Amino acid sequence: WVYLNREGRHWYEFTESRKRDGPARVFKDFVGYLQADAYGGYDQLYFPGGATEVARWAHVRRKFVDAEPTDPVLSKHAVDRIRALFKIEESAKDLPDDARAQLRSDLARPLLTEFRAWLELAETQALLKSPLGKAIGYALNQWPALLRYVDDGRLSMSNNSAERALRPFAVGPHASRSSMSRAALCVRWTSRTPGAGRGRCGSVSTPVRHRDSTSSDCSRARSAL
Repeated sequence: WVYLNREGRHWYEFTESRKRDGPARVFKDFVGYLQADAYGGYDQLYFPGGATEVARWAHVRRKFVDAEPTDPVLSKHAVDRIRALFKIEESAKDLPDDARAQLRSDLARPLLTEFRAWLELAETQALLKSPLGKAIGYALNQWPALLRYVDDGRLSMSNNSAERALRPFAVGPHASRSSMSRAALCVRWTSRTPGAGRGRCGSVSTPVRHRDSTSSDCSRARSAL
């Protein structure tokens, strides 16, 4: 696992498997936002009064890109809509958090409303178990978590920075791109109250032999961030 804050500082923790034990220990009693893939191991991290899920738009886009060979027209239309959202983010990257949230509300929210309506219509035209049908279903199931970035300028549409920090461990002379994507299950966390804490994120890497990190190890690393 790699935990990374908004300034790019990070630390690593290795566990014996990809189970949620690592993040469950790190996020014990945490109140705020967690950004992650829709990985079942994370589900129990989200609960009222604790962690709130923030989904990753890059993961949604990837599913529609994967669907292009079997349904190029509708898949490309979805990718183009998502690209427009990322262009808004690019124009907002140097803004203060409050101004970034306002820009998202003004420009991204109307596009998101249109995209949701398009997804519901496209769902009636796609086979449920086709790559396109699965991409649409994933987006609709994640919709509330996909919208959360709009209201808080500290949140990100994606957390690719965590995957980049993980790459030295997930990619080696015998690693394929597909094994990298299976290994990169990411989490970003941000305190719910602005100014109360720095945003951080984490990714899961393939299991390796190591000494397990203890709770005191995690506490010392968080303090260093």
